[in-house]
Amino acid sequence: MNFKEFFKERVLSIENASFLLIALPYLGANLISLSNSPFFSYANLALLLLALLAIELISKWSIHTFNTYEKLLSILLVTISIEFFYGFALNIPLHTITQKLFSVDLREKILLVIALVFTVGLQLIFTRKKLSYKAFNIFLLILSVVALGSSLTKEPSKAVALESIQSNYQPITHPSQETKPVILIVLDEYNSPDNLFELTKDRSIYSFNNWLKEKGWQTKTTNYSYELSTIHSMSSLFNFNLSQQKTYSAQSEEKIVVSKLYHAALADSLSKKGVSVYNYGIFDLGNTKPKSRLYLYPRNFIEAFLLHSTYLAEKTKTGSFQAKYLKNPPSYINDHNIDILNHLPSKLKEEKLHNKSFVYTHLYMPHNPFSLAPEFSNPETDNLKRYIAYWKFTNQKLQALLSELNKVNRYRIILTGDHGLRQSITNPHHSFSAYYGFEGYDLNKIRSVQDIGSLINSTY
Repeated sequence: MNFKEFFKERVLSIENASFLLIALPYLGANLISLSNSPFFSYANLALLLLALLAIELISKWSIHTFNTYEKLLSILLVTISIEFFYGFALNIPLHTITQKLFSVDLREKILLVIALVFTVGLQLIFTRKKLSYKAFNIFLLILSVVALGSSLTKEPSKAVALESIQSNYQPITHPSQETKPVILIVLDEYNSPDNLFELTKDRSIYSFNNWLKEKGWQTKTTNYSYELSTIHSMSSLFNFNLSQQKTYSAQSEEKIVVSKLYHAALADSLSKKGVSVYNYGIFDLGNTKPKSRLYLYPRNFIEAFLLHSTYLAEKTKTGSFQAKYLKNPPSYINDHNIDILNHLPSKLKEEKLHNKSFVYTHLYMPHNPFSLAPEFSNPETDNLKRYIAYWKFTNQKLQALLSELNKVNRYRIILTGDHGLRQSITNPHHSFSAYYGFEGYDLNKIRSVQDIGSLINSTY
């Protein structure tokens, strides 16, 4: 078969398995959001389309070349393509079905396997007598048009231009003091003890706060967070509070990453002052990369295209497909927390921080999954009780960490939640903050979590 015949009988034929047709509904559904991405350009889009077309031609040529295994290769192509683009999305209906029919809560990996078996099974049924994907390909073409139409008719975002949102920098007054390294420790989804006490009437809720005060900390048992999204909360903090304008909450995460994390005002200001930044967090901060990539956001055009795919979701959960996390992705979060809790003091000693140093640290605690293996597993079934049990455990681990950090009074330390627990019974805007080594600083100006960036900047 010459190239002309191959192109006619393989590439243009609707009877054959097609990677491109499987990709088209995904592209159509996400085309408008992709075009609004800060990574978008028509050149990038053209290169993406050429890459998709190249994969289509290569896959069809391979199937044609090894035609003895045509059925097997066709099934593999379709199955892998569906899992790659839609496996993550298929988990939602599969999870609902298995819960309703069998009352079981299956793990994501099991659901992906079920989707894989289901996809292979359907192909075997429909191609049992004759290898034809005609009906499936027609369905994909119709789905592509519907997906693109739905994307085009979505109501455009009413968010104002990100560049027009002004910061709310707070000049913090303080007496002349020795410059020390500052450590910011962020506690993900840490709820205000005041709010938890209102719900439980349990006095032990204040044990950690009382311990901090005994050790010379200044605490705010309720510190307001304008933002309920971690990336919005932290990026606002790193840019001197962008959140007093409520439109900031509506900004897309991709634009925030490029404008407010890669080019964070705090990082720029510290750099001009000669301050070294050390990143033990989960977000990019200026030109520093996070210790662990726990939060799903794109870093380039390809990742922006794959943002809703199984590929990027799994890449994030497994630390870029590290073998030890592929089997059990939650252990990636677990290991991040353990490493900071057990090794941060020694690592900072190894860094030999000079006085003009800033350390950003982010614990994914007391955030769900409310466990830290092998030390703490959660026997509670009620979600609020599970959270409070893990919240108290988090406090115990923090006492050990802070005691070690404070041994020689070497640092100024800020401990804060990004926001509270996002549950209907709690107030997610109420979090907690505490400050060590900031005697004489006008902390009354820190009226929210997002104002803490002003305090950090004022210490140098």
